Amino acid sequence: MFFKIILSIMETPFCEKKNLFTRKRHRYNNYRIPSLAITNKGTIIAACEARKKKSDWACTAIVARKSTDNGKTWSEQYELVSSKDNWKKNPDAVLNNPVFIIENNSNIIHFLYCQAYQKAFYMQSTDDGKTFSRPREITSTFAKFREIFNWDVIATGPGKGIHLKNGRLVVPIWIAYGGNRKHRPSISGVIYSDDRGKTWKAGDLIPNNEKKQMPNMSECYAAELSDSRVLLNIRTTSLKRRRLYSISEDGAHNWSVPKFDDNLFEPVCMASLIRFNVKNTTHPKFLFSNPDSKDTKNPLKIARKRLSIKLSENDCQTWTNSRIIEHGKAGYSDLAIGKDNTIFCLYERAGKKQRRCYYHHISIAHFNLAWLL
Repeated sequence: MFFKIILSIMETPFCEKKNLFTRKRHRYNNYRIPSLAITNKGTIIAACEARKKKSDWACTAIVARKSTDNGKTWSEQYELVSSKDNWKKNPDAVLNNPVFIIENNSNIIHFLYCQAYQKAFYMQSTDDGKTFSRPREITSTFAKFREIFNWDVIATGPGKGIHLKNGRLVVPIWIAYGGNRKHRPSISGVIYSDDRGKTWKAGDLIPNNEKKQMPNMSECYAAELSDSRVLLNIRTTSLKRRRLYSISEDGAHNWSVPKFDDNLFEPVCMASLIRFNVKNTTHPKFLFSNPDSKDTKNPLKIARKRLSIKLSENDCQTWTNSRIIEHGKAGYSDLAIGKDNTIFCLYERAGKKQRRCYYHHISIAHFNLAWLL
């Protein structure tokens, strides 16, 4: 409480929003799957999939816009990754699931993505995101998973991976049996690198002996806790309608049996989770975002609306504060902390006249901790 009072005296709460990508622009039908990176120099890179059609399997490029003034102005849209082949009848033109990792205390940015949910690629920038290396295929990393789960679909993230204090890079992934372009049944896990992205290894999959209670674990997000353990927050289609979480001592192996977080509603949608090291405090805070559309009259009902931001001050054990950032329809989101300790959220949202589509825009919200408190 004392911290909240001091913070409120020092800061004026604010929350500002801006549309960065809008449907039917730049020859694309729609934009989906946001991924947000803020470099150690303060450059903001907002990326997403740009799709020719509505489907997850539509011909896609990964596009981005950049800001160097803390979100006040933005560059024109540019292609971060694109297929130079013919769009028509070319499954390799499906580029999906962007993931950034910002190295701690360096100018290096790691970037991963998938192609047609069949291949995985890695790129690196050493100049604050001005240029990236040529894509390098790392699909072989996923081969080990086939010993346990004979996947036909692979996907990174989406959103961000993390750089641990010990130097390890961790990227959440999910894999599915697939067949006929299906994302289910699925399971979550991680891949990791201990040499700054030169080589990648398969971590462990999340254990699941309760497939009926915890079906189809998929998109997940990682955060390093205050004691250096890593927590994975996981999407599921469980009728309990709550997020799952699992913990590993090293961020790669021996994941705990997943448990439900009763405080985090699961609308069967991607969510974001980040660690927030607040200045002049000794214990990190954690921020979580997803559509909190729970309906007390119909607990099984799911909807992508009421995108909310939640705060934890005890390593994600409880969530003490919550604010709605978008009251209407909204979907995927990705959080990042600015160089000035303000918060950014890149997210999908409906247009003013859209009743069904929750991704007419990909917008960015900029707010401070005082607004959340």
